[in-house]
Amino acid sequence: MFKRTFWFGVGSVVGLGSSVYVQRRVKQVAAKVPDRVQRQVTRTAKRVGGDLRGAVTEGRQAMADREEELQAQVDRRTARRPDPS
Repeated sequence: MFKRTFWFGVGSVVGLGSSVYVQRRVKQVAAKVPDRVQRQVTRTAKRVGGDLRGAVTEGRQAMADREEELQAQVDRRTARRPDPS
C-alpha cells in the first residue's frame, strides 16, 4: 500500500512539474513568434484538444461497456451454480 501511495505521489509531482514547465516554455516561445503563427498554433491546439477530449470520452464509454459485459458474465456464472446448502 505504501509503495502505491508513494509512486502516486511521485507521478503527481512529476506531472505537475512538467505541466508548469511546459506552460512557462510555451509563454516564452509565444512571445518570440509572429501573431499569425500564434493564431495558427492556437487553432491547432484547440482542435487537438477537442480530438483528445473526444478520444477520452470514447475510451471511458468503451471501458464502461466492457465492465458491464464482464459483470453480466459473472452474474450468469453465479446464477448457474447450484446452491451448496
